[in-house]
Amino acid sequence: MLLAILAVGGGVSYGVYRTQKAELLGGASQDLEKASKAFVRALDQVFQPALTLSQSVLDSGIRHRTGTDLAEHFFAVVIGPVRQFEHVNGAFLGFPDGRFLHLQDLALADEAPGEGGERGQPVVRRRIIDRPDRDSAGHWQRFDPESSHWQETTVEHRPYDPRQRPWYKAAIEGGGPVWTDAYVFASSGKLGVTYAEPIYDDAGAVWAVLGVDLSLGSLSRTLIVTADALAGTGDVVFATDLANKMLGHPDFVAHAAELDRDTEAFLAQYRQPDSFESLVVHAVDHPGEITEVEAQGRSYLATKFQLDPTKAMPLQVFLARDLQTVLAGAVSTVRRNVALVFLAVVVFATVATYAVKLRVEAAARRKAEA
Repeated sequence: MLLAILAVGGGVSYGVYRTQKAELLGGASQDLEKASKAFVRALDQVFQPALTLSQSVLDSGIRHRTGTDLAEHFFAVVIGPVRQFEHVNGAFLGFPDGRFLHLQDLALADEAPGEGGERGQPVVRRRIIDRPDRDSAGHWQRFDPESSHWQETTVEHRPYDPRQRPWYKAAIEGGGPVWTDAYVFASSGKLGVTYAEPIYDDAGAVWAVLGVDLSLGSLSRTLIVTADALAGTGDVVFATDLANKMLGHPDFVAHAAELDRDTEAFLAQYRQPDSFESLVVHAVDHPGEITEVEAQGRSYLATKFQLDPTKAMPLQVFLARDLQTVLAGAVSTVRRNVALVFLAVVVFATVATYAVKLRVEAAARRKAEA
């Protein structure tokens, strides 16, 4: 009888566990799908200012401007968005003859101490290379927000040819808007990506290439903020390009100094075959697919999704939840049921023992009376 109780109790507990597990896994899968949509909305907001700024420049009729009027017109159009959006680090125009106009809101990699406030603090500056055949380094000016005037500033800077930069080449070769691979910005030494778009004249020839810089630090911060807002739906989140190169990760914020010091060495850790990120990337084959992944001694429920290339750079985001967390409720139920079964066995054994004792005593009394 005791064995029967144990068997029935164990079977019921296992059945309840399987049912709860299926329900919890289904709920976790739905949570991941909802989280994916939330991340899409958040990340679209990261990239949208670059697209909007680019369209504003094109709509301003800038290709019909010349000389000093061209430079002042460009800077007037882009300074507002660059100052407003933290993740928009700069905007620039590169011309086929080597001229270059650049406005940025960043600390320069080669900044001299004492220029524009505290060393290493972001300041709005612009660089003008208007005679590349005579001065390929050009000159920098600093924006004074109090007077709204530009002031000459001394900055150690190297010669710069926009035509040799990846963003310029990619836009020319692609013949349309492109997002570059991640690279280190020449001006700031920071890791980022560039949105670049060629501008054509009336004859169809390239007039210039417009570029907008976005830092990867802002991308990573957006992942962190969104993940915090969705607490419990994504224990791990990171972003890669379509070739699986890491572009955004909470580590980029937590270890920003190390990332800036040796970017390539820092990113190499994610390419190790046994790294958590690498295991997740190679386990999830298709966007929207939800897969169980074994990584570093734990089990995860993982998925990925891609951003719409018309609204953001080609990007895929991976989300993973710890299965131990997902199934905690089911495991708790099993433990409770096992405890109840054990309690039932103890109660039954106690009652049975007492019943046997009564029967023995009754039989003894009858024998004595006989």
